[in-house]
Amino acid sequence: MKRIFLLIFLTVFVSITYSQHRIVGPDRFAKIIEDTTVQRLDLRSESEYHIFGHIPDFIQINCMSKRFKERVKATFDTTKTLAVYCMSGHRSPKAANCLKTPTLY
Repeated sequence: MKRIFLLIFLTVFVSITYSQHRIVGPDRFAKIIEDTTVQRLDLRSESEYHIFGHIPDFIQINCMSKRFKERVKATFDTTKTLAVYCMSGHRSPKAANCLKTPTLY
């Protein structure tokens, strides 16, 4: 539990509504995920996920994996808010931008 609190405290978070996103701090993120209708995405790699532990109620999809966008859209409802977690704060804004843009074929 201490490890999870530390991860939350040291991380930048992103809340996505698929048309817009905003970066929020740990306190605001904690309030956002109190809402049970908010979906939760953990962007960390498999190794980070196993080394540092999982966060309850978050689904882990590595943002660096192939077909990341397709996997997220297949897993989450695009009409609802998605709370995005990453370990350093670098991946979540990139993932948010990726998820906002339409897929090019």
